[in-house]
Amino acid sequence: RVASSAERERAFRARLVQADVHPSRIASVYAGYSAADAEGAVDAILDSRATASLCWNDDTARGVANALLSRGVRVPEEFSVIGVDDHRTCVDSLPRLSSFRQDAFDHGRRAAELLVQLVRDPSHGDVLLRAAPEFISRESVTAPPDSAPQHSSRPTEGIPHE
Repeated sequence: RVASSAERERAFRARLVQADVHPSRIASVYAGYSAADAEGAVDAILDSRATASLCWNDDTARGVANALLSRGVRVPEEFSVIGVDDHRTCVDSLPRLSSFRQDAFDHGRRAAELLVQLVRDPSHGDVLLRAAPEFISRESVTAPPDSAPQHSSRPTEGIPHE
């Protein structure tokens, strides 16, 4: 995990605690950064009994959603999926993916300003830039089910998943 993933997880957990979500209800599954990596992690996600996944980016969100659907888990009725970056493919996915939009132009501008500062003063030191992303709600998110999820990553042969 890179430093920004640890920072992202800390912020995510802090917001959930502020919303009265007990930390024991939050599962972390590290799955890499591609759709294929995420698809390979879905069994662990389902085994965690989670009802939602905040993914590293929109590619991993697409991978999670596709793998869930292929296992008979309905998105969002049984499991919500959220990406980060609001890539244009979010609207091409089925269901259309909810995502956190980040302002790439502003990130680039701020990085350039920091680079100029570092050129002028190499002793400037490390800087942590924080962004305020915008949540774009689409069809991949709903309120959590009232009871524990009934889905399983290990379907029982002969019993159809609804």
